Amino acid sequence: MPKVKVTAFRFTEEELALLEVIQGHTGIRSRMEALRAVLQYYAKAEGLEKGEPKGPREPST
Repeated sequence: MPKVKVTAFRFTEEELALLEVIQGHTGIRSRMEALRAVLQYYAKAEGLEKGEPKGPREPST
């Protein structure tokens, strides 16, 4: 089992609403699982690997 670290987050109402939309779209029941899914999806879409930090992306124009 991976090592777990507890971290506190503060979300805006808009961010919470977006997590609820993601939950409804995916069928995921908890906000935390929805957030994990989004992180995994983003990392895969960007070709990121754990432990391999990249610099900031150039802004889209």
